[in-house]
Amino acid sequence: MQGTKAGNEWTDTAIRSRSEELAKIIIEIWPVPEGHRSGFSPVKVKPRHKVDLSDLLSAGWLAAGASLVPCRKKFTGCIATLLPDGRLDVGSTVYSDPSEAAKAVRGKPTNGWWFFLVDQHPRRSLRDVRREYL
Repeated sequence: MQGTKAGNEWTDTAIRSRSEELAKIIIEIWPVPEGHRSGFSPVKVKPRHKVDLSDLLSAGWLAAGASLVPCRKKFTGCIATLLPDGRLDVGSTVYSDPSEAAKAVRGKPTNGWWFFLVDQHPRRSLRDVRREYL
């Protein structure tokens, strides 16, 4: 699709933008018949997108190489390093998401988004950064 707002990139944002453009065009060409409902609407609806660390890196909300510290003093020696692809390195083991890394640190299922702090003072977690991003 030459000439779209998304350009020639194949990032998550560009793909979402192209998809929205195509959905609008399709709705204009083939409107929903009277009495039927569609899952698509020309009205702007807040998208429900699963935000992961790579999204926050791409948007500049987090930086590759950042050190993430557990929120509990008991685990202060287990620092996670944010890799450029959005994975976390904890003690030379790489994890695909914060909860997987937090589970490895704590030894039981843990929400990594609240477990890891981006800033210790003030206590700012990955969850806080994700909320600000959204």
